[in-house]
Amino acid sequence: MLALEEIMGGNCGFQAFVPKPDFENEHYLQDELNTLTRRLGLSDMEVVWKPDETKAVSGEVKDGTVYVYDRAPEKAIETLRHEVIDYLVCKAIEPYIQTLNAFTKMFNDNAYRQKEGVIDRISKLLVP
Repeated sequence: MLALEEIMGGNCGFQAFVPKPDFENEHYLQDELNTLTRRLGLSDMEVVWKPDETKAVSGEVKDGTVYVYDRAPEKAIETLRHEVIDYLVCKAIEPYIQTLNAFTKMFNDNAYRQKEGVIDRISKLLVP
């Protein structure tokens, strides 16, 4: 068990305890990730189990590492699977997002040039 800071900065004399990640469960997560990556044709992914109830998300992928923040082992496995699928979907749609972003930039640049041209013409009309 891992002791946390005392609640309320130690003023109430009560310590909260949370279970430390179980080494066996962490291996189970790694085994599950290995199975998923093999079946889905992925490579170079890692998993880190860091139970943290203060996070706004249950898990996330950063630089090829799946971070799982759920405390319960069953929920951690569910989150791992979710994050791997999300990673695959994001990889699949990335070219479309890049293309849309390029078009959006092009249209924004064009609209900006047009707006500036209108402002310049109106400014010239206002000068006596």
